[in-house]
Amino acid sequence: MKPRAVIDRRIFNERFSKKMLPRYKLFLLLSLAGFLMAWTSITRHPDLGHLYDSLAQTKDLYRNPVIVMPGLLGPRLVQQTSGRIVWGAFGLGQVDPNTPEGARMVGLPMRKGSSLSALRDDTVSEGALDRFIHNALGVPVELNANYHILRVLGVGGYRDQGLADVIDYGDQHFTCFQFDYEWRRDIVESAVQLYRFIRVKQAYIKRPVAKRFAVKIEHVKFDMVAHSMGGLVARYYIRYGTQELPLDGSLPELNWKGLEISNVW
Repeated sequence: MKPRAVIDRRIFNERFSKKMLPRYKLFLLLSLAGFLMAWTSITRHPDLGHLYDSLAQTKDLYRNPVIVMPGLLGPRLVQQTSGRIVWGAFGLGQVDPNTPEGARMVGLPMRKGSSLSALRDDTVSEGALDRFIHNALGVPVELNANYHILRVLGVGGYRDQGLADVIDYGDQHFTCFQFDYEWRRDIVESAVQLYRFIRVKQAYIKRPVAKRFAVKIEHVKFDMVAHSMGGLVARYYIRYGTQELPLDGSLPELNWKGLEISNVW
């Protein structure tokens, strides 16, 4: 026969499990919910105005222009023959990558035995998206990293060439440029396109600088603000310039050619 103390403890545990434990779990859930509500209520958005002082916003000769590089899926893709937006417009009548036809339009054409450089279609990148909505496990998630980057740069006084259609900058020249690379291609190819893009913008910057400051500058250096895959493209360009990958699988020569005309952040 078991001692009465052991029997009483067993009865107490059974009663606690049936009555108190559900209440205890409910208390924990309510406490957690209250904590989350309190945390979200005190969350403050950064005061972007304090990120830049008056000196940083000075429009002088020595302030580097900025190139913004979005991440994977950031640049818009357009089919040249039809003008149809392949990636970047979402809604009724737009290309749906979940359908066989839409998947073929978004993806690169495939041919057995062909290298990536030979797999091409008439779809090109045309502008960068400031935000887009991605469906993750049935839940729509808005990805707007590029929007926040442009917003911060705008607070700092950078004039974005991509926003010239909606913002009147007057006689101020552009100091912010969005590099919309073709994210379906390989990083080396995008790095070569970045080099050409920088050369074009260098020539553009020299003209208004000469007019505004009466100074002829020989070298224009850019600050690159890159996100996600854009950072990989910038990293390759900074380290290896426009070199192709060796066929033996090794890395190109580390020459840091990209640092001659750019900084990356």
